[in-house]
Parts: sequence; structure tokens; C-alpha cells
Amino acid sequence: CVTTGGADPTVDWSELHNPILAEAAGGVKDQAIVWAGGRWHLLFSYVTDDPALPGGVRWDIATSTSVDLLHWSAVDPWPAQKGVAGVASPDIVRQPSGTYVVTYQSDPGAAPPSQDEARLYFRTSADLEHWSAPRPLAHALAPGPRDRMIDGALVYTGHQLLLGFKYSSPTQPDVFE
Repeated sequence: CVTTGGADPTVDWSELHNPILAEAAGGVKDQAIVWAGGRWHLLFSYVTDDPALPGGVRWDIATSTSVDLLHWSAVDPWPAQKGVAGVASPDIVRQPSGTYVVTYQSDPGAAPPSQDEARLYFRTSADLEHWSAPRPLAHALAPGPRDRMIDGALVYTGHQLLLGFKYSSPTQPDVFE
């Protein structure tokens, strides 16, 4: 959770229940949340049925907002990203300049040989509503066609920018890098 901009949030913890957001039309998972401009902004993996896709499931990133963590706006999926089977696992951080950066992965859950698309991407936003075009993030760190690079997160330390992610390849089990 990143807290920026606007009055500090007041949360009535006694009223919250798990999950804080559920959607009948799809699964909500891998949440990232930030307080900005007087609202909570939730980004998450949004998993819906799609018989036209292999496995019958579509993976997107969607957003919703709330002032109290109890009442949420309608789920708003991002447009499909060209060149990948789906996207998931968003994480959000604010740059020192004030711009927000969301990291996420492509091709979640795809069966081989599609795993050559399991890579990280990022988008930026000044207002958490309008997002840049997707850009690759450190693809050279997973150069093999069957390498996987997922669950990325950035952190600004004041002296450097760090990227953490899960990496695997046909000869290397999952490791944190």
C-alpha cells in the first residue's frame, strides 16, 4: 500500500470484511492499492471466463476506487495488451517525481510453448486514471525463449532503483532475483 496525496484516509477497520472487493463476473486477486487524491485506487488481476481462449480463462488488470474501502466503483479492466495472451499481478510505486509506476507480467498461466511471453512490463500515470502505453521491463534479464520473469516490483531507495522478480528457466527452478 502506498499513501500519497489528499487527506490521510480514515478506515473503519471493524466494518471491513475479507475480501474487501469481490466481483461476480470474475476473480479478483494480486491486489495493489494506493491512497491518492482522497480515494483508494485498487489495481488487481481480473480473471474471467473466455471460452475462445486456450484454457477458457482471460487474464486482465482492472481497477476500482473507494473512499472508505467498503464501497467500490465499477470494475474497469484495462484494454487488452497487443502481443501477449494476458496480463496480471500488478504492483504500484510512486517515483520521486510523483508519477506512478505499475509493474506487471504478461502471459499468466499459459502452457508451453507460450511461456516465452512470461515477461515484465510497466506503465506510468500522473493521475492513476490515464496510463501510458505498455513498455517492456528488463527483458534482457530473462533472455531465453522459455525463461519466465514474473511478479515484479520496483522500489526507490533514495539512492537507487531496485527491481525484484521471480525468475525461472527450463534448468532453473523459481528463484527471487
